Amino acid sequence: MGKLDRKLNSSATWSTNSIESVILFKSNDTSKWLNDKSETEQEEIIKDARSNTKPFLKNINQRKKTLLQKCIGNIREKQKALKEKKAKQKMQSEKAEEHVKNKGFWSNEEEIERNITLLKTKKEKISVMKHQISLYKTLHSVQSEDKKYLNFSHKGKQFDIAKLKENLLILIKKYNNEPSTPSVTTRLQQNPEIFINKCFNHVWTIENGQDETWKGRIMSQNSGTFNVKYWLEEENNIDDEEFELTVEELITDIDEGNLTFCEYFIKEYREI
Repeated sequence: MGKLDRKLNSSATWSTNSIESVILFKSNDTSKWLNDKSETEQEEIIKDARSNTKPFLKNINQRKKTLLQKCIGNIREKQKALKEKKAKQKMQSEKAEEHVKNKGFWSNEEEIERNITLLKTKKEKISVMKHQISLYKTLHSVQSEDKKYLNFSHKGKQFDIAKLKENLLILIKKYNNEPSTPSVTTRLQQNPEIFINKCFNHVWTIENGQDETWKGRIMSQNSGTFNVKYWLEEENNIDDEEFELTVEELITDIDEGNLTFCEYFIKEYREI
């Protein structure tokens, strides 16, 4: 390999095949081997070498072409993988931001206890703890020495609620120096007026037991009671009738996952 590198530098105009041939000729002492043959054998060997030159070069060129195609394929695969990775990261970031907007970042131990107390099963509590920890992976630049706190298991053993809580508190202490983002339910209770003109998706269970998603918009509010208009997504026709929903009713449906606010406006009411 050293001989090839040296020759490439000293004979820059030579092809790699020519350099390899010269190196092999000298290293194998081909000249001495050929001189030891009779004149008839020498002529036969040289004739055979000349006749095989074109097929040899053809094979070399084909090999180069194959290698080039393989290299191009590898580059395209890497580009595709990188694109998919960025798209996945973007999607995870958007989901995390949506979660923070609706549920908020837990910022202390009291908030952790209050939120997991609302959940009934151990599975639900572990799931929501993992989700909160995952927010730090997506939205924060966690230092390498702290990435162990983002794990959910160790040596194949899943962490329990206590261990997940311990890791989450460490992450909160190190990376959540900014004021916590108030959850939707907190904002509904404290500043209900900011939800006027906000749109949402509301899941209702109809008579046959199936769930049906309605889109809605808060038109006004008075003392914690909202006036709401609804329409079905596929119909896109807004009902003129207004319905009343209290803050408590909205919070209940949000906590049960049946109501989520969204960032769009109805075209017909854009001027409102």
